[in-house]
Amino acid sequence: MNKLLMLLGRICLSLIFVTSSITKLFTWDETVQYMTTGLNHWLTATQFPGFMQQGIAYVNTHTVLLLIIATLFEGVGSLFVLLGFKVRMGATLLIFFLAPVTIIMHSFWLLTGAERELQMIMFMKNLAMLGGLFILAAKAGDTEG
Repeated sequence: MNKLLMLLGRICLSLIFVTSSITKLFTWDETVQYMTTGLNHWLTATQFPGFMQQGIAYVNTHTVLLLIIATLFEGVGSLFVLLGFKVRMGATLLIFFLAPVTIIMHSFWLLTGAERELQMIMFMKNLAMLGGLFILAAKAGDTEG
């Protein structure tokens, strides 16, 4: 029964990442624009120190490279988790993908109104998925080498 539950959990947790990584490949330009918009929210926030603004501006000039890395981490990580192959590594890749995405792309504290509420929900959803990935990485260590 535990193996079946673990399989169902891996499927449920990984499907959002599998579909998202595939979608990125077919909507590349739109995804670059979405990333740029998220980074621009950070650039327009005046409450951050200058060194942070400079770092964000630097990242914003390398959006395509970051998207390539993110898509690889998301795609490979989700397939590892889905297939039950190197689950800890897959979960770790997804954590490295999801943590910065959550902070940069769903920065609800920089927004107002309905957009703030939507991004807070997305932020909390990502936190829940991060929690599941941490649990999966810990549990995978019980059964993998």
